Amino acid sequence: MAPQGMANEQEESAKGREQKAANEERKHKTGAVTVADAVDVWVPHDLTQKNIFDRMDACESLLNRNKIDPILKRMVTGDEKWITYDNVKRKQLWSKSGEAAQTVAKPGLTARKVICVFGGISRESSTMSCSPMAKRSIRTCTGPLECSTHAEESIFDQQRPNCLP
Repeated sequence: MAPQGMANEQEESAKGREQKAANEERKHKTGAVTVADAVDVWVPHDLTQKNIFDRMDACESLLNRNKIDPILKRMVTGDEKWITYDNVKRKQLWSKSGEAAQTVAKPGLTARKVICVFGGISRESSTMSCSPMAKRSIRTCTGPLECSTHAEESIFDQQRPNCLP
């Protein structure tokens, strides 16, 4: 007799094979309809009225659940982004046929690259502006209601700025 764990594994693998065969059969039957495989559920690209109403019902139930148990208020968001605001443009150079093309030096490291770090909890967080005209400050939130302003410092990044012609 096989142990209980091995029997469960065999049943699960058999179910997986059956599901894969059903999906393959569905592929052949829906030759004219284009479908996408999303997490082992076939979703048609062109939604019917029933599909649309099913999605609306799911969204409404999630919103109603959020009123009872506010899960969205517990979500913590945050991000950081390097921003270059000294974007040097290269100019096109024309040369006569037979002449060597003029060489243009790549721009070096710049102090005009800053990192913006922002974060918070749901509605309490806000997107900050890191432009040089924005009073040269970065607003950082330490909690949902506590926000402080720190002076912006130029940060040298060891990577060359991405400037395309």
